[in-house]
Amino acid sequence: MVTKKQENEMSTDDVENILLNIFKKTSPEVIKKQTPKLSNERALFIYTSDKHIAAYVDGNEALFKNEYDKRSFKSRMFYILFEVSYMVDTFGRFDDIYIIDLGDRMDGMNAQTTRGGHKLPQNMTDKEAFETAVTVEKEFYDVMFKSDYANNYHIISNACSNHGGVFDYMVSRALEIYVNAVYPFVNTSIQEKFIDHIEYGKHIILLTHGKDTEDMKHGLPLHMNDKTENYINKYLMYNKIDPTSKKISVVKGDLHKDNSEETYNFRYRNVLSLFGGSKWIGTNFGPTKSGCSFDIIEKNTERIFEHKILFK
Repeated sequence: MVTKKQENEMSTDDVENILLNIFKKTSPEVIKKQTPKLSNERALFIYTSDKHIAAYVDGNEALFKNEYDKRSFKSRMFYILFEVSYMVDTFGRFDDIYIIDLGDRMDGMNAQTTRGGHKLPQNMTDKEAFETAVTVEKEFYDVMFKSDYANNYHIISNACSNHGGVFDYMVSRALEIYVNAVYPFVNTSIQEKFIDHIEYGKHIILLTHGKDTEDMKHGLPLHMNDKTENYINKYLMYNKIDPTSKKISVVKGDLHKDNSEETYNFRYRNVLSLFGGSKWIGTNFGPTKSGCSFDIIEKNTERIFEHKILFK
């Protein structure tokens, strides 16, 4: 039976011991990248967002149940791997696979958001949450990077979100050190800005959680409005990104919904949450499906195939 845990600070010794335990069986042999093969000249973008590891939804109090713990988190991550295998079978071997975490990976620290002042019901201590995140995602990466699904692999991890903040950074950095050591052919980066962007062929993709670590009272909305469109266009102008020469996409998390809209200059997409909905979300907005959103992007055209899966 899931029970609520008391606040529990995590020391540097705790972090070191957890990582030594998780990585103690890591083989010192570096896995070599395979010779590049023919691919479909497409990239698969896997948007894992709002995992909220350690979030607790009391089944006796909440209007809508959401049983969520280490076991369910792991099953959802491996469900994503099954779906990736299916998409490789359907579309062919990819040129690139981008594994993108869009923030709020961790539900909070010391039973609060990392901003502080917002109490959170949680079913793990900080140490248990850290160990769960690193263990499960390490296993996910091990399967992915030993596969033959793509020529190139990339990890982009957001560390600028209202729940996860610095705790997201700690988990992302621990995983990055592991991946850099064991899979040196994988490109890794940690996004500490509210918005950052990458380029893939004819595409530029802006990535953001949707609400930052400390400054924003209200995040980017579910549906585009004039204010948000102007805000994004200013980002494009500042960074000298020409929407007439590239297909622009803005991809964000935070709102636990999947939808896509087109403005004059860019595509605006919200993505699903692996966690689903909290008691607060259920009370204020109704039940929320958990899931994972994907894009398949053609390198040399403006074509984008949007996809998603829902977890039961």
